[in-house]
Amino acid sequence: MMELDNPVDQNAAYVLDAVRSNLANNVRQFGAREHAFGCTLFGDSSARRFSIGPVRFEPRTDWLARKCSEGVISEITRRRIVRAWAGNKLRKREPSAESVIENDIIDAVETSPFICSVVTSGLAPDASQERALTTARLAIAAMALLWRTPSSALAGMNLQYDRHLYRRKVLAFGPRTRLSTRSEISHLPHGPALKDGEWETLLAENASFFDVIAEVLGFVVDPSSKQSRQDILNTLAQALLWFHEGCRESVTLMAIVKFTASLDALACGGKSSGIKKLISARLGLRGNAPIRPDGPTMNAAIDQIYSEGRSRTIHGTNNRFGHDWSGTKGLAEQFARLCLVACIEWAAAHPTSNDPKQLSA
Repeated sequence: MMELDNPVDQNAAYVLDAVRSNLANNVRQFGAREHAFGCTLFGDSSARRFSIGPVRFEPRTDWLARKCSEGVISEITRRRIVRAWAGNKLRKREPSAESVIENDIIDAVETSPFICSVVTSGLAPDASQERALTTARLAIAAMALLWRTPSSALAGMNLQYDRHLYRRKVLAFGPRTRLSTRSEISHLPHGPALKDGEWETLLAENASFFDVIAEVLGFVVDPSSKQSRQDILNTLAQALLWFHEGCRESVTLMAIVKFTASLDALACGGKSSGIKKLISARLGLRGNAPIRPDGPTMNAAIDQIYSEGRSRTIHGTNNRFGHDWSGTKGLAEQFARLCLVACIEWAAAHPTSNDPKQLSA
């Protein structure tokens, strides 16, 4: 018991034990919680269920059957939801717990052909949802790294929670007040089109890549777990997070900032010189060598991305604010993608290393 007359270190130890005990009790009351999000992945919706570490992707009918087998929903509810997904109008149901579950599932999934599920443990509901969403987003971003332009792949690979497909219109008035209207969909309805079985082949061909991603996602969903190489996983997780945000960003300069942040994370905060060192180590590009025929040198390209695009924008000193930065954005995305893939492959080849600085060695 704490007494004012006790020595300070004795009272401090008592308070610390009490806090730890209280926290442990609170954690125990928040058990495992599975979050499920409707999602779009590939143009071919016949892809079979698969998992990347703690993140599970299933065709929605498979997910629904699993929930039924787990006793979460009844067989009647399962059949009704399948009919609704097939476009059939359902007969009105008497209000009940099952009718609420039925409506919630239909509303949450909408037209998404897949369900992405993530299990967390020991977190309060809001924290659990945020952790699950972040982990799911990173899993999808890692999948998009297999395509040459991940931002284009991610345009159609989305969690239903994040993006709803809709048509948007812009009105513009030209000379003599002439009206022109531009109409477009908000984003692609699905990701890259794949043939039947093609995704399973890609998973198998990139098994070591996804083994590391599984480790990263396991770390993200539970950073307190005793991972053997937390420092490397922490670096890769933050680089992947910035890369995801860069792909999703609609403002060109902000996308450059985020792609550069992904490179900076891989370079352990080494700024421009650290990024150049990383690129030389992982991609084999020399600083004074052109990155493509008749193109800029690697040093010049990174200076443009980091100093002109990233730093001056962050510090409010970019005097080329109205410049077309789309080319620089594409370059930043490619460097970030190639370095991320190379660093993940390095981590796969060095399973015992826990020093992120070795990525640039």
